[in-house]
Amino acid sequence: MSESLNTSATTNDDQFYCHLHHGEEEHEHDDEGVINFCEIMSNTKLSDINDQNCKQTMCLYYFLNKDQDVSDGEFKIMKFNNQLNLTIEQIVHPQNLASTAMFLINICGINHLYYFKYCIADDDENSHIEHEFNSSNEVFINEHLKLVPFPFRKNEFVTKFDKSGTLMKTNLNSIWDSEGSIISVNNNTLEHSYLMVNDQSNIKYIENFNDEIIHFERNGHRIFLTKSGKIYGYGENLYNQLNLNGGNDNFIQFISDISFDSLSFKKVIPGLFKTHFITENGKLYASGENSDYNLGCSEGKTRQEIHNDISIDNGKFQSNPARKCDIIDEKYEIEHVYQIGINGLSIFLTREKKLLACGKYFDENGNQVISIGDIYPLDGEIDQLFICANKYLLVITKNGKVHVIGKRNIDPKNYNKKSTRILEDRFIERVKTQIETLISLDERIFGKLEIYPNPFDMGCVLKLEMSLDLIIFFKSLRSQSLQSKTGFSDLTFNFC
Repeated sequence: MSESLNTSATTNDDQFYCHLHHGEEEHEHDDEGVINFCEIMSNTKLSDINDQNCKQTMCLYYFLNKDQDVSDGEFKIMKFNNQLNLTIEQIVHPQNLASTAMFLINICGINHLYYFKYCIADDDENSHIEHEFNSSNEVFINEHLKLVPFPFRKNEFVTKFDKSGTLMKTNLNSIWDSEGSIISVNNNTLEHSYLMVNDQSNIKYIENFNDEIIHFERNGHRIFLTKSGKIYGYGENLYNQLNLNGGNDNFIQFISDISFDSLSFKKVIPGLFKTHFITENGKLYASGENSDYNLGCSEGKTRQEIHNDISIDNGKFQSNPARKCDIIDEKYEIEHVYQIGINGLSIFLTREKKLLACGKYFDENGNQVISIGDIYPLDGEIDQLFICANKYLLVITKNGKVHVIGKRNIDPKNYNKKSTRILEDRFIERVKTQIETLISLDERIFGKLEIYPNPFDMGCVLKLEMSLDLIIFFKSLRSQSLQSKTGFSDLTFNFC
C-alpha cells in the first residue's frame, strides 16, 4: 500500500478536480479506498472546521465501464471553484448519450449548460455525440466539464431539463429536443419544427393554443402536460404507448393531442414502451406494452389467471386505447410509477408513501415473488426513490437505510466474475454502501446529500455541500499521518 498521502492541486477559472484513487498495491477488499474515505469524513467533527460559514460544492461520481478489463470502478471527487458564485441547478443523464452527465449551472445569475464524460468515448460514441451536439470530437477526450455547444438563439439559455436530459426549456418560451426539433408558443400558436429541414411540410402548427406546457419528459417517446390538464406527445409508438394509432414506422413525428375521454390530468409518466396517466381526481390509466401485467391493467383476467400467466411468462399484452389500471386497489392514490427493466417490474408509489408492485421480482433475500398490486415490504418510511440503469430502484428510508429493488438471484458459480450481471449487481451494491455512509455524516459539515443515479446507464453522481476546504483538510490529514505514522497510509489523494 502507499505509505503517504500525496496531495497536489491545480485550479482554473471554472473548477478543479480531486480524484480518489486506491493505493499502489492490491487491497484485500475492492471497496477499501472508498470506505476509508467515508470513514475519514465521518470522523470529522464540527470543531475541525475553521470557517463554519464556508460552504463548498462537491460531487462524487462513479461509472462502471463494462467494456474495460476491470471488475470494478471507483468513486472520484469533483470539487468546484468556491471563488465563483455558482449554483448547480440540475444534474441529469441524457437518455441518448452513453456515460454522460449534464450540469445546468447558474454562474452569477446566468445559466450555463455543461456536459461531463465519465470515460473517454470510442469512435462510435464520438460520432454520436458529434451528431447530437454539433461539435468536434476533440472536446470529448477528457473528464473535465465543458460547455455544451448547442445552437441556441442569441440571448437564449436553458431554464430547465427534463429527467432524460434531452428536452430543454429555455427563457424564450421554447422547448428544445436534442435530436433536432423545437417547440415554441407565440401569440397563442404552438409551432413544432425540425431544425435541419426548411420545408414547410416539416412544421406543424396548433392554432388557438390558449394553454401553457408545465411539464415535459421523455422515455423514448415525449410527453407534455399543460396547465389545463391536457396531454400532448410525439415520438416512438411501437406499442401505442402514445395512445395513438398509425404513424410511419410506429413513430409519431409531430406533437399531437393524446388526451382521452374528456378527462383532465395532473400527471403523466412515460415508461419504456408505456405511459401512465393520473387524472385530477387521482384515477390511474395506462397504455402501451403490458408484459407481466406491469401496467396494472388486468386485461379482463382474474387474479389467479394473472398469477398463472406471470409464473409461466405468458403475460404479454398491449393495452390500447388507454384503460384503467384496475389491478391497483382504488383505495390507493398513486403519485408516481417507476419501471424496472424493459419487460419487468412496475413499482407504484402511493400518496401514503407505500410501494405497490406489479410483475415478478426477487426480494432482498433472493426469493422470487409474483406481485399483483401487492405492497412491497420495507423496514422504514420512504424518504427518496431513484431509478438506476433501468434495472434498479434505490429506495432510501428515513432511518438511513438504502434498499435495492430489482436485484437478481445470481449464483456467482454460474457466471464469469466479469459477467455483466455480476458487475451490475456489484455496482449497485457499491452505490448503496456509499450512499448509506454519506447520509450518516454530520449535515452541519456536509449538508444534505443529493443523489443523481443515471436512469439509463451504470453511472451515479452524488452532490454534497461541504463546510471545509478539501485541500487544506487533506494536507492536514497528511501531516497528522506522517507525524503519527498511523491513519491514512492506504490512500492516495490526487488533485488534478
